[in-house]
Amino acid sequence: MKSLEEAIESRRSVRSFINDALTSDVREAIVNRCESLSQCLPGQHCRVQPVFRSLGEKIGSYGVIHNAQCWLLLIYKDVDAFSPVNAGMVMEDIVLWLAQRGLGTCWVGGTFSRADVARLITLHAGEKIGAMVAVGYPASRDSMLSRIMKAAVGSRKRKDFDILFKVHASSSFRQALEMMRLAPSSYNSQPWRGIESPDGVMNFYTAANNAGGFLNLGIALAHFRHFAPKGTWRVIEGASAYEGAVYTLSWLNN
Repeated sequence: MKSLEEAIESRRSVRSFINDALTSDVREAIVNRCESLSQCLPGQHCRVQPVFRSLGEKIGSYGVIHNAQCWLLLIYKDVDAFSPVNAGMVMEDIVLWLAQRGLGTCWVGGTFSRADVARLITLHAGEKIGAMVAVGYPASRDSMLSRIMKAAVGSRKRKDFDILFKVHASSSFRQALEMMRLAPSSYNSQPWRGIESPDGVMNFYTAANNAGGFLNLGIALAHFRHFAPKGTWRVIEGASAYEGAVYTLSWLNN
């Protein structure tokens, strides 16, 4: 099994899977993992519902998904801006857990019919499907259309560290932020930003002030928190401004 760092560094979005159902052991492990979620932010709640069936190919993700035999549905109540942040963190933890075990995954956000997918499950009052993740055994090669679309959006490229983050030269956050830099995001937009304050607090922002931007920030923060010095999440009044981005929350070292 891969280490967490190896999974982050090697993971790529997979849009073509071999047309084989997941083994019963893998299905059981996924169900157990989804039933034992730990929320990442206090006062928030999301759940992940696995659906073990094909949903067809034209499901989104700037291209098509071929042969995915499992879909993970990310469900939460949109209470405030922290709801999608928490949801993104929780789901990305599962994505990394799957990557460590050699399974392929692909986040699918705004390009699927939520009404159609909602018919497959039971939603409680106030719940929404925020995103889905396709899961399966990766095919040896993506489809031609998927490769074209990946190239068009530069899906394997990442912004330079210094564009995303402003930190001290000897910052203790550098490794955690590098892992965060490698996180996936919709259309590889990388909307997250970070500034380290003079007293060593790491402040985080999103350049997309909407549910999608906060979800993407949560996905990236899932990477950060596994490598950051021990600490806690806080909302800090008067946190430094970041031009073109909205302050969300901070990490304070213990």
